[in-house]
Amino acid sequence: MALGDASSTGWRWRLSGSSTHSFGGTYGTPVVLSGFDISAGPITIVVFDNADYSCSRTLYIEPPAPCSVACEMTPGVLVSQTDCDDNNSPNNSGDDFYTVSFGAPSVLNPAGSSYRILLDGVLIRTRTYSTGSGAIMVPADCQSHTVTWQDANNPECSVETTD
Repeated sequence: MALGDASSTGWRWRLSGSSTHSFGGTYGTPVVLSGFDISAGPITIVVFDNADYSCSRTLYIEPPAPCSVACEMTPGVLVSQTDCDDNNSPNNSGDDFYTVSFGAPSVLNPAGSSYRILLDGVLIRTRTYSTGSGAIMVPADCQSHTVTWQDANNPECSVETTD
């Protein structure tokens, strides 16, 4: 990029929309500008001559594709579901439940080796990815309930199902 002349002391730069200028360097000397978050999208850098700010160039930079692959999770398959259990109190429907059991979730690029199982947002247990959910007691209260599988190290890697 041709900018400035031999009499100039070099150049400065700033991100478009910012009023803060950063030292760039002397002409003819390569400089690496780094530390830009690629997930923030394209950036615009304006380069100015140190001696003449009206001498400038604008660079539009598209970020490279991410080099990390996001975690993807598929819920465990329902293995079993019992009939309603009245908890040995036939006159009290408030303690009734049924028990469900799921296989382990399928996961691509997990952050760790284990996952959490939550029922309606409440942690039930943590298991390794090779192990199914075990028995989960779900209230038999005529309400919908949500089972969530969540990577133990990356809560954003999760999937849920609602009955």
